[in-house]
Amino acid sequence: MNHRYRILIALGTTVVGLIIIGTIWRTLDYNHIRSLDYRTHSRTISRQDTIDMTLCASRAKALLQKDGFHVVDEYHSSSSQYEIIALTQPSWLLSDAYNKVTIIDAVVREQGSLDRPVRSLLVYSGSTRTGSRIFRWLVFLVITTIIAVSIKKEHISHVLIDNAQERHKHKTSVLIFATAVIVRLIFFFVMMADLGADHLIDQYQDPIKYVRAAEFLFGRADDGLIDLYLVGPGYPFFVGLLTTVSGQTYWPVIIIQILLSAFTCVFIYRIALRLLGNTWIATVSGFLAALSPTSISLTNAIVSETLFFFLLVSAFYLFVGGIVQNRWKPIACAGIVGGLTVMVRSAALLFPFVLILIGLLIPHAERLITRKRIVANSALIALIMLVIPAMWGVRNLIVHDTFTVSSTGLLAAKTYLAAKVKIDGEHRHIRDFKHVRDSLYQVSLVNYERGRYKQDQAESMAMVLSTFKNYPALFIEHYFSMVFYNTTSVSSLQHVQIPGHDESMKTIERFVHGSFYNPAGLAVALLGFVVLLRLNRAGALILILPVLYFPLISGVTFGQGSRLIYPAMITQAILIATALVFLYDAAIAGWHTLKRQTKR
Repeated sequence: MNHRYRILIALGTTVVGLIIIGTIWRTLDYNHIRSLDYRTHSRTISRQDTIDMTLCASRAKALLQKDGFHVVDEYHSSSSQYEIIALTQPSWLLSDAYNKVTIIDAVVREQGSLDRPVRSLLVYSGSTRTGSRIFRWLVFLVITTIIAVSIKKEHISHVLIDNAQERHKHKTSVLIFATAVIVRLIFFFVMMADLGADHLIDQYQDPIKYVRAAEFLFGRADDGLIDLYLVGPGYPFFVGLLTTVSGQTYWPVIIIQILLSAFTCVFIYRIALRLLGNTWIATVSGFLAALSPTSISLTNAIVSETLFFFLLVSAFYLFVGGIVQNRWKPIACAGIVGGLTVMVRSAALLFPFVLILIGLLIPHAERLITRKRIVANSALIALIMLVIPAMWGVRNLIVHDTFTVSSTGLLAAKTYLAAKVKIDGEHRHIRDFKHVRDSLYQVSLVNYERGRYKQDQAESMAMVLSTFKNYPALFIEHYFSMVFYNTTSVSSLQHVQIPGHDESMKTIERFVHGSFYNPAGLAVALLGFVVLLRLNRAGALILILPVLYFPLISGVTFGQGSRLIYPAMITQAILIATALVFLYDAAIAGWHTLKRQTKR
């Protein structure tokens, strides 16, 4: 059978299968919103002065339609309860959320002199996301995957790994660097016009913590001990060192971060060139990193992500170069820079083990180095990366009686993951989560203020473990839900950085993303992985490891936008670039095939 017809048959079968899956998915989604209990997932929006259920339902539907919702069902769930279900769009496939209005015929107490019971209609409203957006990107991923594994290699010439070094890599590096600097400076000047130099650290909580920790670390204040314990020493040292020169002025910190971020984009381009030897993919990945909205936003904030990412990418770049060429200087530098990375954010604490796995996979020339030697060098880098932050851990053991680099991870696991599981396990209202989270956080702060660091660490660990023991299935479900939520979240920090342009930003985000989350980046990166898996299995596995690592460690917390999985861009940008280059090749091949068929 002709190769082209085999592809068409496979695609046709897949489309039929996806229609069936989509129908089942929509049914499950609908049943989920029907089963939601208004007592735990809704809030009271009004109390009606009428006891006519039909009239009240008509008013509720009119309000839903006025707000742009489309009513898809209404029914009596009991003799005293009426429910209305609406979508954001006329069809499930295009809708991102359900809205459910519940009308209760109830007897409530009228506040007054007699305090008598009165029959009233209470109206509740609650919403939940549909799975349609995930399904749409699943359709994209499945169809493009079939094309990726079926298309002839000669039709994807720009993706093929040719092991050629780019002739103009220095010029490309300069262009990527310049692009990154320009777009970040544009954001910087807009932000400065909105906030002014005096309000760069007081728009949200994180910068204040880092500044207090920095002032304490440099002996300029007495109240940053707890903040230093929570965030670790790396970024406070960076901020404190720069403010020693600039005084209590923080825009120079951002200028340095802009330069570091621009260098990071160049390093990503060079890493892609070293691992894949493909100039198209390398160039696209460098410009993707330069134009990343998350990167642009975080670079212009007094938060640790930019320094952390710069050190992480630098360590990875040195690792890839030194490990293959068997040069001890880059290997030693990779370990040292990697150790400093952990000091900035403890999120990289387990990353040395990822490097050992990469050492087992990375392509090499036998005449230069053996696989055994590569693994040994990888283990050496991992050891150095662990020894450096261990020194800070010893310091914390002496000062706080706890061996830790920073306490943020365990605190997040207690106040977010364990708290969320506990609320749902006890069938409490979703609005109770904020109260429980804040209460747990305050308990830890009181412990810190009284010097009970070890006790708090033990109590936090005990709570996380006991929550897992009491609700194991719910704990695992929430953990992976948070992983997916964080992986698909979009940047949100710009709303407090440039408040004067908030409406413009929201308009752009609604056009690009549609909501607070978007699985597009994940789906396209997975397509890039599939494409590379066919052409360069080792390279594909190396690139997917960081993309898996950072989402998996983010599952203990949520609600911070794309900040949590931003470091995964170290290789995610390369995978997305691979997918984009492949789609370009596939489109060209399809166009040529269509022209040939037309001529016939």
